[in-house]
Amino acid sequence: MARLKVIVPIALLIVLGLLYGALQSGVSAVLVMLCVPFALTGGIFALWFTGIALSVSAAVSFIALLGQVSLAGLLVVSAIDRLRGEGVGALRAVIDTPPPASARC
Repeated sequence: MARLKVIVPIALLIVLGLLYGALQSGVSAVLVMLCVPFALTGGIFALWFTGIALSVSAAVSFIALLGQVSLAGLLVVSAIDRLRGEGVGALRAVIDTPPPASARC
């Protein structure tokens, strides 16, 4: 667990750097990262509901979840940025952007 206290912030910074490199925008990268706490809330609730303590395997799963959430957010933000580049207004771009296939039920 002591190693995870070092690894998790490093993983977050690496993901933020990769998002910045992919999106070429700090604001867009931070917007994607804002999705992470909401996704982690579900995992924390599941651990609490089942009475399972936070273990190393659960922490590693949270890091994997970070990657999945970042990918979904990257797809949405890049689609919105593409529409904005085509001259579509911000609100219309957000409304017209479908969720990524991994988020559809």
